[in-house]
Amino acid sequence: MKRAIIVPTCRPDGIITLLNSMDYLPDDWDVLVSFNNMDKESLIKVKNSKNGDRITIATIVAERMHPYPQRINLLEKYGSSYDVICNLDDDMELLLVTNYDPACERVLEPDVGVVSCNWVKHENGLIKKKPVDEWIKQSIVNMSGGLLMGQKVTEILLDSPIKPYAFDDIQIGLMAYIHGLTNYRYKGSILIHRIMSKGGHMQLYKMMHLAFPDPKLCTTYPSKEHYDKYDNNWLMVVPANLTPYAHQLHKENKRG
Repeated sequence: MKRAIIVPTCRPDGIITLLNSMDYLPDDWDVLVSFNNMDKESLIKVKNSKNGDRITIATIVAERMHPYPQRINLLEKYGSSYDVICNLDDDMELLLVTNYDPACERVLEPDVGVVSCNWVKHENGLIKKKPVDEWIKQSIVNMSGGLLMGQKVTEILLDSPIKPYAFDDIQIGLMAYIHGLTNYRYKGSILIHRIMSKGGHMQLYKMMHLAFPDPKLCTTYPSKEHYDKYDNNWLMVVPANLTPYAHQLHKENKRG
């Protein structure tokens, strides 16, 4: 099995922290990084960091770009070379309890789309949350502790619209679902995902015009702070937001 991590990043400190945590990542993983809007000094800092040599392939995007098109650009160039892709963000840290092996095997099953693994926001969360070998079927899933997919989903994404989706992870699961694949949450692998950390998605949302899922497939709602603080501040999409039409497509295209 050939497998790769894909990470879009615009934060040198974030990607260095993630790379440092790859001491817990088996050596057979390739690491593909899309550097976005990062100056030369920052790129050198990343390259010379402790695990800078873990990066297998690096692409550089000079203009400000949303994470979803960056992921797709990497998939277009290199996705066909890998059986399994694991999508990560640059506000994540791998741990001793991060284990993607079961999820890798699951996404290779013919009827499976994406698998989302477990996570905590902070180290303190590890006191209560322990890895459990449990699988939960879910129509759409988010990035959580890493979003894994096989060639089936890569091909679907490359044949789908490429936009600056507000919920790029949800879009991946949604496309897999309406094409008849079954998505899962896996509770047996945990990492730290420092969601909404400084310079993360909240800042990105304020700077960009965002795209949303096709309203025929999914309904999105603004948060209470939407009008008071930010032009772009939306509630995370959950399975209940899917429309009857999305479920109909899933049944019509169901694989197995």
